Amino acid sequence: MAKKNKSIVALFSSNYDNVLEKTSNLNNLALKSTENTIIGAIETATKWHSFTEKKVKNGLQISADKQEIVFDTLENVKSQLSNGITRSKKLFSKN
Repeated sequence: MAKKNKSIVALFSSNYDNVLEKTSNLNNLALKSTENTIIGAIETATKWHSFTEKKVKNGLQISADKQEIVFDTLENVKSQLSNGITRSKKLFSKN
C-alpha cells in the first residue's frame, strides 16, 4: 500500500509540475501577445497622429489661401463698383 501511495504522490507531483510549466508558458504567451498588441496600437496611433497633423496643417493653409482669394475678389468688386459709380455719375451729370 505504501508503494502505491508513493506512486500516486509521484504521479501527482509530476502532473503538478507539468501543469505549472504549461500554465507558466501560457501566461508568458499571453503577456507577450498583449505587449505586442499594445505596442502595435501605439505605433498605429502615432502614425495616424502624424498623418492627421499634416492634413490639418495643409487644410489650414488651403483655408488661408481661399480666404485670401475671397478678400482679393471683394476688394476688386469694391473697386469696380466704385469706378462704375464714378463713371455713372459723370455720364448722367453731362445730360
